[in-house]
Amino acid sequence: MRKRNSSWKKIEIGKEKVKKLVEVLREENKPTIIFSESRDTVLYLKEKLEKEGFKKIGIAYGGNAKNKKVNKKEIQDDFNSGIYDIIITTDVLSEGVNLPRADVVINFDLPYNPVRLIQRSGRAIRLNNPKHIKIYNFKPDESIDKELELCERLKTRVENIISTIGIEFIIWSIDQKKIDKFSNRNRKRV
Repeated sequence: MRKRNSSWKKIEIGKEKVKKLVEVLREENKPTIIFSESRDTVLYLKEKLEKEGFKKIGIAYGGNAKNKKVNKKEIQDDFNSGIYDIIITTDVLSEGVNLPRADVVINFDLPYNPVRLIQRSGRAIRLNNPKHIKIYNFKPDESIDKELELCERLKTRVENIISTIGIEFIIWSIDQKKIDKFSNRNRKRV
């Protein structure tokens, strides 16, 4: 089996999840995207990280208190220019955003759909900027996971996808327009 371009670390924690997140952020000390499944968690994490001394945190989730749409371009520009070092977001930023400055992607909450994991990491790995990133997947509390069987289902689905069509195809097919542009540019060069 081919070696992946990123490091996957499984983190099993219950109440200590935020504490472990803080440890990871301090250890890595690199531009990071943190994905969560809910707006409430995004807001909670921002508050906790600020109390731990982290600055330059941006947040994004589907609609805000005034029901305005998230300005993806503004968040992307702010992160890539260094205004933010950490972005905490829901899947609202898992598509259509280029965040190549990110060296770490943290899935604080695992999604039900395994393709979301690939889309999330695809924000940092771009066709014109291939690189190694670290991906941390925080498992849900054991009692919750027993009910949902989320981790086992995700593992099985990801293995099926990879064995059927390959990981490279999935990563690059997420952004088909960029693939077409890249292919045309290479064709002209050749």
